[in-house]
Amino acid sequence: DVKQFFIDDYILWMTKESNGTQKLEKEVRAIFWRYIPFPQKLKDELKTRSMIYQELYQRDINRSMSDGY
Repeated sequence: DVKQFFIDDYILWMTKESNGTQKLEKEVRAIFWRYIPFPQKLKDELKTRSMIYQELYQRDINRSMSDGY
């Protein structure tokens, strides 16, 4: 059930990923980072914890500087 997958992933996003514990698949994390973003302060903190979050943060910067945002 797609709805249940989303709910389960969203719960992981809010409870684990927000604390820097990587539990989601890379693709799901990237989608949530872009479309269900954490507050900027939390994003600033997460980018220092892991290369994965640093990459996502850099993508935000690149998108904001391009016309494709």
